[in-house]
Amino acid sequence: MTMAIATARARAALTAAAGGLALTLAGGAAADNVRVREPISVAHVMVTLGDIFHGVPDAKAGQEVLRAPDPGRTRRLTGSLLNRIAENHGLAWHTEDSGAITRVRRKSHEVPRKRIKAAVRRALDERDVSDDLNIVLANPNIELVLPTTVPATVRLEDFTYRRRANRFSARIHAPATGRLHARTTITGEVLQMVEVPVLTRRIDREERVREDDIKWVKRPQSDIRNNTVTDAQKLVGNIARRPLSPNEMLRNTAVTEPILVEDRSLVTIKLQTQRMTLSAKGRALEDGAMNDTVRVENIKSERTVTGVVTAPGVVRVGPNGAPTN
Repeated sequence: MTMAIATARARAALTAAAGGLALTLAGGAAADNVRVREPISVAHVMVTLGDIFHGVPDAKAGQEVLRAPDPGRTRRLTGSLLNRIAENHGLAWHTEDSGAITRVRRKSHEVPRKRIKAAVRRALDERDVSDDLNIVLANPNIELVLPTTVPATVRLEDFTYRRRANRFSARIHAPATGRLHARTTITGEVLQMVEVPVLTRRIDREERVREDDIKWVKRPQSDIRNNTVTDAQKLVGNIARRPLSPNEMLRNTAVTEPILVEDRSLVTIKLQTQRMTLSAKGRALEDGAMNDTVRVENIKSERTVTGVVTAPGVVRVGPNGAPTN
């Protein structure tokens, strides 16, 4: 009888030990299946259990456990915090490291500057401001960071435009509709634009400017000076006085008309009246471009007369040796 009781007790102890070992193994397997994600990126305001841990049962994965950082920001998650979260939600996960284990970042996108300028453009249109203008934002860095769950749109509040100074200011709210997520104040300048001819390529000194070397670009009116070239015909066919760079505004002095009569070169001297036209050989005594007045020497008579350059190698004079127009 005593031996039977002892045998029964031994069997019970073995059964309990086996059960405990099974539980331990099961627990170890569960712990191996649950892992911390690295890195963590979330779009919403709250971070869920499934955002932080791999291997979380579906029934628990959607449970919110902590607040996400602001859009575009990052928060460190320490081992002690993760231990507490795992324990509170019945996860078989634990670490002895109390320092930073992972990081969670809130997804974000920014309102682009061109969208802000478009909003300013619409506000100016409502005030009948010229279409041909350029909007310059004075703020070097405009950070309107929004969660990815809302559109990157803006609306302007308290927009003011000082016409004489060509300056504006406004408060920006983002997004354009719904709950406010970001706001800031902007200021800027409105530049009236004009078209000017510039070169499409580098032109070397003494090189002729061709028609296909010219293109039209818009530049702020405030940059235009009295001697700025605004007529392409003042460039085409003329000669560069210096090397000229592409896309730069040019002054009238950047080019000169081509020399049609060179100093000491042989020319044709023409005398033309209503009744007759006479020609004589001559020698130029100075350089001359189209319509320049130059001195020439009649080779036969050795008389010096003054005339007007009318074509390459041609100088027209009046009846008394005076220039004619």
